[in-house]
Amino acid sequence: MSIELTHLILMSKGPEADEFTRAEDQKLPNRFGNLFTKVECSLINIYFFIQDGLFQYYVLYFGISLLGFFSHEIFYSFHLLDVLMRFPELKNVVNSVTSNGTQLAMTALLALIIIYIYTTVSFFYLQDTLYDYNINPYDSDIVGENRCVSMIQCYMTVLDRGLVLGGGIGDYTE
Repeated sequence: MSIELTHLILMSKGPEADEFTRAEDQKLPNRFGNLFTKVECSLINIYFFIQDGLFQYYVLYFGISLLGFFSHEIFYSFHLLDVLMRFPELKNVVNSVTSNGTQLAMTALLALIIIYIYTTVSFFYLQDTLYDYNINPYDSDIVGENRCVSMIQCYMTVLDRGLVLGGGIGDYTE
């Protein structure tokens, strides 16, 4: 075997692997030559313990419990995500979303670009039709407000109303 593969196998077994102990030392547990070796072995044990996924899960679970107890009860709702650990089918769903994260992010970027194209058309040609009559309905004589005065305001309006309404931005225009 190559040196890298042997080193990888040793690191996966941890400090308790047979390669780290001699045959005569296997009868005596935790016999170290000096203090440095004992501290190093303890640190490696702690490192392998912290790298365990189940340990990290329980620390996170306990941390959320502490946040719920000391901060606000809404943190207890995160315990419902324990369903992901209980059902392997849901782990596959999470893996499918997280492994394709770059493709999902690029799809969202494409959607934002297409919404920007609709915004430019709305800003230059349909600016007067993006009028919201729900602003100041009872406070003054001026009812409503144009929601497409600047390009950024028009983009935010098209992004917000276009995604929320069932018919897109066409439901929002006059």
